[in-house]
Amino acid sequence: MEKLNTRLSGIFDLFVFVLLGAIDFITLVFGKYLNHKLDFEDFNLMYTGNFLTLLYSATFIFFLIVFWLKDKSEFTKRRSLFLIVWFLGFGFTVFGIYLNQSDSGIDINLLDTPFYKLYTGLFFNIGFAFKAALFSYIFIKIIKPKRFLVLYSILVMLLLYLSVFVYTYKFIESGVTYKLTYSESSPAEVAVILGAAVWKYNKPSTILKLRIDKGLQLYSQGIVKKLQLTGSNAPGELPEADVAFYYLMEKKVNPADIRIESESRSTLDQISYIKNVLIEKSGFQKIVVISDAFHLPRVKELAEFYNLNLDVVKSDLNLAEDSVLYYNFREVVGLINFWMFGVK
Repeated sequence: MEKLNTRLSGIFDLFVFVLLGAIDFITLVFGKYLNHKLDFEDFNLMYTGNFLTLLYSATFIFFLIVFWLKDKSEFTKRRSLFLIVWFLGFGFTVFGIYLNQSDSGIDINLLDTPFYKLYTGLFFNIGFAFKAALFSYIFIKIIKPKRFLVLYSILVMLLLYLSVFVYTYKFIESGVTYKLTYSESSPAEVAVILGAAVWKYNKPSTILKLRIDKGLQLYSQGIVKKLQLTGSNAPGELPEADVAFYYLMEKKVNPADIRIESESRSTLDQISYIKNVLIEKSGFQKIVVISDAFHLPRVKELAEFYNLNLDVVKSDLNLAEDSVLYYNFREVVGLINFWMFGVK
């Protein structure tokens, strides 16, 4: 009877941890769609971020089952440790979801990124680090090295992080396919020019200027009918959209063909604007998005999450090699945080 109770207790322990793994997956996915105010009918399991989350959760559950099958007594002995680490990670994740609900925060930029996005991402990543540490520890316990258990666990965790980073970097580096389906005889209704930095005296930065120039080129060729300018402002500056507007006025563009959106603070805000305002409220269907080659892979991924199929056009920006590395690194960090946690 005692042996039966022990066995049932072990099975219950396994069931609890499998359930916790499933709860973690559901919480991450639910949090992403909740914070972006998207219906679950938009959910796509094969979207890269959702698939990576599922893959991680499924692998974690698989390792738990394997560990339990190999050594039930050791599994039971480590139960309290596993629960503490898991709940610490889950707690940081839930708090990250709470922080991610806000569309505003401290109006400070660090590394060209709003500070509120950095601390939101930090909470998510601390939560993931706890769970990754648990994942690595269980994996090493399955292999059963006799020495340096903690060191091997750390190495596995670092390898996990490195694998995700390298995959995402290659994804960004490979770029996207630029296939413009519109022409003078069949023009797009609007070209959305994504905002970028404004320089001193409210002049468009090189990146912003080249994005505007590409939009102006498509407009002058009759490939797009209207230009949608986007982007808010840093303290003491005009909004990016306003700076772009004045630049286009100097080029004698008809003001009636220009739309201005000066509230968005991020690429994600601008994708949300395309879905909620341009498509759902204004009824636009033929839309082109203009940005830079290093930026467009993330733009496409954000659009796919919002269930949008957009044509994209790259600007004529050519970066020096060190600048390419810097911008690619920023895009990688931003895309990982969006894929895994939906950081705004």
